[in-house]
Amino acid sequence: MTDGVWRARFEGECGQPYKYVITMNGRQSGKVVLFQGTTDLGAKDGGVHNWIGRATETDLTGFYSSEHHSGFFRLKRQPQPATQQSR
Repeated sequence: MTDGVWRARFEGECGQPYKYVITMNGRQSGKVVLFQGTTDLGAKDGGVHNWIGRATETDLTGFYSSEHHSGFFRLKRQPQPATQQSR
């Protein structure tokens, strides 16, 4: 996080593999971060998406909408390998 701007990386598969790195505006509220943002994922992935939601240390939950799509997502943080946890 830098000055209220958060960076998130989404990876997964939904008919085909995907990987996005997006930035969102966020603010700390207790132990969660409330976020919102707009990102252009490109024409093949639905164009401009609007995001709103919350993040904890373990998951990212939110809603998205675009010209043709809307939905809900819940992503879990992938555990870090033991070699990275000890740094």
